Amino acid sequence: MATAVAMFMKNNGYNLIERIVINAIFEKGNRTTKLLFGAFVKYYKMQVHVQNGCVHIGSVSSGFSGGLIGVGQVKKEAVRLAEGVKGM
Repeated sequence: MATAVAMFMKNNGYNLIERIVINAIFEKGNRTTKLLFGAFVKYYKMQVHVQNGCVHIGSVSSGFSGGLIGVGQVKKEAVRLAEGVKGM
């Protein structure tokens, strides 16, 4: 299951940056450009936790560097990924 989720994340443009047992952290975009240009740049850092056949996806970054728009973007992306994983 963890391998399938990792492939799903990779197909959605995410790079694996850290893996600890059943937790993995994926990143998409560039944090520096997000800090410089705010909501105009996409940057997401998501944590994926796979345990007993259940997948939990949550955001590691809050999105505050993009203001209120950035926070909304991060929430929408987490929901989009969760819906995509449900379809697996």
